[in-house]
Amino acid sequence: MMEGNRMNSPLADIAAMLARRGEYTQQGDHLRVSGLEQCARRISLLRHHPPSNPTTWQAFYNMMQGDVFEKFMREQLTELGYTIRDDQRELQWPKDVPREDAILIGHIDGIIDHPTWPKEMLWENKFLGSFGLKKIERDSLYDGNLSYYTQSQLYMYMLREEGEDIDAVCFNAEVKESGALNRGYNDPRDHRYIDPLYESFIPYDEAHVMKSLARAARLYTRLKAGEILEHERRPGDWDCQDLYCPVYDICQPELVFGPAPKGRRK
Repeated sequence: MMEGNRMNSPLADIAAMLARRGEYTQQGDHLRVSGLEQCARRISLLRHHPPSNPTTWQAFYNMMQGDVFEKFMREQLTELGYTIRDDQRELQWPKDVPREDAILIGHIDGIIDHPTWPKEMLWENKFLGSFGLKKIERDSLYDGNLSYYTQSQLYMYMLREEGEDIDAVCFNAEVKESGALNRGYNDPRDHRYIDPLYESFIPYDEAHVMKSLARAARLYTRLKAGEILEHERRPGDWDCQDLYCPVYDICQPELVFGPAPKGRRK
């Protein structure tokens, strides 16, 4: 459509739309299951301020890629005889309170089953950069991405609270840049080769769930009281830099802790 002497640009309009999403603020007092392992200070600052360092449109583009690939994976699994139900089903804790009084709210990717399996499992599917996938492949999900581990465990707990017989998660992950993942050694027979499709079957971890629920209750109470919480990250941690933190310039951790030590990943 022509507007005066200007012609609309589809790609520019998409970029502008995605950039606006980075300025959104969270609605409600609840904590997001997917964000429970974030730095407490970041969580609290976002309760009192709009993002001062909004997520870029490129980052939202990457998130949308994940949504597209999740749909692709669901379609392929269905063709292969798997069933996936309740995709994006909303869960909350505590389960018997009005939604506006919930402490935790999240949405599962689905509940997966196959005719050869003895029972259903939670299905979680992620779309990661090569660095993130390498960490999980090398260190396990717990040590490679604690946020995803906690998210999966809490979803299993919430499903069990709603009467679902779920005691394991089928965790799948795909890499965005398969070329970067195995640059220089693309032969699967090479011991350095990393499969671009990751899978892990992880059992329900009651002890970790109880620890996570205690953290959620503690943070929720302090956030409701209007507190700005303590730092749980410092410069040099992967998510303590302006590229990944939407309130980095308000938090200014380098003024508190000094710059990141040399040799640590910025």
